[in-house]
Amino acid sequence: MLQSSLRNKSIASVVFLLGSILAIYFLLAVFYPAFTVANNSHAAEQLQQDQLRQGQASAQSFLNNFQTQTANAAKSNLALPARSTDMVNFTSSLSQLVQASGVTLSDLQINDPVASQQAADNTIQVLDLGVSASGTFASFTDFLSRLDQHLRIIDVYHVTLHTDAAANTGQLQFQIKLRTYYQK
Repeated sequence: MLQSSLRNKSIASVVFLLGSILAIYFLLAVFYPAFTVANNSHAAEQLQQDQLRQGQASAQSFLNNFQTQTANAAKSNLALPARSTDMVNFTSSLSQLVQASGVTLSDLQINDPVASQQAADNTIQVLDLGVSASGTFASFTDFLSRLDQHLRIIDVYHVTLHTDAAANTGQLQFQIKLRTYYQK
């Protein structure tokens, strides 16, 4: 009886072992491929999310850079106006410079050459101006300094100074010929 009990236990152990192997094989054969597919799918989705985040960060960086460059384009248009002389803004800023330096403006002459009418597009055109004003020597030098530091490209190419010795007021009369530019 001890032998039959041992034999039954051995058979039961073998059946249990075979059943366990079959169960493991069944689990591996049925669930492992589905687990592998799901795991690979999850990894692919994570990679795609990372790529989307990088793309979004790149797009945001591009937009920020674009906005910065748009602001720079507006500033460069002040320095070298495109398609027109932009005299409205130039005379307005010249008026501010005159007031800030304490100079009294008496005349502004604009000499727009006729050749610019026939110039090709996207060429730099010259606009000659004459300014007559009066003020002290300090206000005159301050005005010239402000012209030099102005955002718009301005070249002063001739200056004439006069003083009224009889009046003895310390006031100078000066004529400045200057050049500014624009893109046609």
